[in-house]
Amino acid sequence: MKFKRLRTYKGTTTLVELPNNDIRRCIRCNVTNGNGVPIARFMTQINEDKLVCTLNPEVTMSLSGHYKYEIVVENDKGVQVLQYGILEVM
Repeated sequence: MKFKRLRTYKGTTTLVELPNNDIRRCIRCNVTNGNGVPIARFMTQINEDKLVCTLNPEVTMSLSGHYKYEIVVENDKGVQVLQYGILEVM
């Protein structure tokens, strides 16, 4: 589990690349507001060597401010939070 602050601009594509440690599937890749309500979702793609999570420009255009995000995956060890943190959209 790793905390990371992401900073992006409105209308840009946001890319998060994480190493593929025998990831079977992505359980949850959400952006939430302060109340924990999901307001956006990362599109995910699992390659041989990495997990790629993407927020489209249409999504970042509708966001402004600070949000929480969480990337939860299933691998050989079970369900794990791979990365979480703060998403800042300027």
